[in-house]
Amino acid sequence: MKKTIRYVSLFAVILVALLIIPLFASCSAGSENYASDMDAAPEKGEASGGVSYAPDGVKVDGEAESTARKIIRTYTIYGETMEYDSTLETIYASISEYGGYISESKVTGVSYNSSSKYSREAYLVIKIPAEKLDGFISQMGDLLNVTSSESSQDDVSETYYSIEARMKTLETERESLLAMMESLNTTKDYDFWLSLRNQISDIEQQIAEYQAVLKSYDNKVTYSTVNLTVRDVVEYTPVEEEDPSFLDRLSKAFVESWTAFGEGCMNFAVFFVYAFPTLLVFPGIPAAIVLIVLSVRKKKKKKQDENDGNAKC
Repeated sequence: MKKTIRYVSLFAVILVALLIIPLFASCSAGSENYASDMDAAPEKGEASGGVSYAPDGVKVDGEAESTARKIIRTYTIYGETMEYDSTLETIYASISEYGGYISESKVTGVSYNSSSKYSREAYLVIKIPAEKLDGFISQMGDLLNVTSSESSQDDVSETYYSIEARMKTLETERESLLAMMESLNTTKDYDFWLSLRNQISDIEQQIAEYQAVLKSYDNKVTYSTVNLTVRDVVEYTPVEEEDPSFLDRLSKAFVESWTAFGEGCMNFAVFFVYAFPTLLVFPGIPAAIVLIVLSVRKKKKKKQDENDGNAKC
């Protein structure tokens, strides 16, 4: 009995060994294959199976990556000038110099109004080549007293390339349908041919719409937008500090209070001169009314006295 158990145990050990040895052999072979695959893997920047391992913005085989970022840049500037006409002429010349153009223009006001700090104002929507935008903005800062400005960047790359991929898919579908149409006998398969023709028309309409959207994006990316407002002033607005001190605030309040008082006096003087004729005539109107009323009452009393005298007689 003990001998039988010993034989069974020996047989089990041998069976386990036979099962484990192939497993270790396969793992060893897998490790060797993995190592060989790692050695054969392309370095970053090399191509393998048509896939590029180069990072964004790096040139591959001397050619720039086709998927450049599509970024729309917009600036909004509010500026003042005490030489309105000459400043506008300089701005127009600068737009031409930087290769831009004006897409919208609005000019208002004809003369200075004492009730406000400015009257004439020009609003321009300017398109400037994206690569020259920074230089143009810097020049506007030299020409104007910039009271406020803001900028924005809108990255439309994902939307742009999604539309472009969809358009290419539609173009491939159109080519397939055209090839199918050419293989048909229009006499026997006219209905099917007409159905294909209608599908192609719908696809061409979608392609045209996508092309218009991409063209609009391209124009906005190529030409950045500058919304410029130029105001005619007799005194520049001081640019406030982010955190003015107490003394600065107190000084500013003092200056503004006297400025407001002076403007109030000037406005009152203008009003007084404007209303002076009325003020001269207006007091005579109540006096005339009083004289008329007294005269009427006197006549009535005299007439009443005469009637009383006749009655006594």
